[in-house]
Amino acid sequence: MQRCRSVPPPPAPRRSASGAADGRLPRGAQAERLAALHLERCGVRIIARNFRWRGGELDLIGVADDLLLFVEVRQRTRADFGGGLASVDFRKRRKLRRAAEVFRLRRPEWRAHRARFDVLALEGDVLALEGDVLALEAGSGALDGTAVGAAHLVWVKDAFI
Repeated sequence: MQRCRSVPPPPAPRRSASGAADGRLPRGAQAERLAALHLERCGVRIIARNFRWRGGELDLIGVADDLLLFVEVRQRTRADFGGGLASVDFRKRRKLRRAAEVFRLRRPEWRAHRARFDVLALEGDVLALEGDVLALEAGSGALDGTAVGAAHLVWVKDAFI
């Protein structure tokens, strides 16, 4: 996999009619934008976002080096109770595996590719990153702990089977 490169920051989250930019949906959307940006900088081509079916959702699906990546994005403002990584329990992993099976059934062109499940966790205030110039670089190990302004990013590759 190649070294991550610098690209412009993602667009700011949309504000509600009241002008508020807080709440879980904007934070989650911003976390997914940051995760996609980081993956793209690291050579992952994003082929689908928010793939939904009745049993769950896959946040990001990408391809790198002929490997199909199913990426779960978790965002927490605080690391209490283990943070975002600890929130991917056995039930969530089961839903993700089933959603990946459905994706491959609906998109036969991806059936022959080897698959990997990754978790990308952002901890901190992702909404505060609006104006920051992001400087994310991928580490060579399984864990990529990168501080980004007010947030901390951790990419766990091959997180589960």
